[in-house]
Amino acid sequence: MHRLSAVVFIVAAAGLLTTGGSARHAAAEDDLLHIVSRVTYDVRPDLGPLHVSWDVAIENNDPKTQKRNGSLSFYQNLVLPALRGAANVAARSADGQPLDVTLTDSPKGPVTSADVAFDKRLFYHDKYSFTLTYELPASRSDSLLVTPYYVFLPVLASGDEATVTVNSPAD
Repeated sequence: MHRLSAVVFIVAAAGLLTTGGSARHAAAEDDLLHIVSRVTYDVRPDLGPLHVSWDVAIENNDPKTQKRNGSLSFYQNLVLPALRGAANVAARSADGQPLDVTLTDSPKGPVTSADVAFDKRLFYHDKYSFTLTYELPASRSDSLLVTPYYVFLPVLASGDEATVTVNSPAD
């Protein structure tokens, strides 16, 4: 019998937008980068390590990144929060191309950064989607404990609109 406890709290790096309809669309146009993320935590110790998956969609509304002759400005990466101890980190573009991911270790706490490099330049009015996945094997640090019998972790989300799903055993 596995016992599983999870304490859930959300850390939002760019804030959460939960308005509906036209207000959401107007706010999306005002954001330089409008980011929508769906984060899933599969907390199933009976099936292996904790698995985290981010599905991210970006819309570039930054007029300074219009294609012009001469100097160019564009976006080429996005930094997302990840749990310390992340293993088997991988990212793929919407069309399945592997993307480079660099983990940046922070000095303390359960959160580190995952810097995902795009496989193309993101100019004004461009849209881009990718998936970031990683596993969290047994781990113990400040505010983070993952064992086959007990899980205590922060649930992270980032973006203008974020949805978080935590899948766990019924018991």
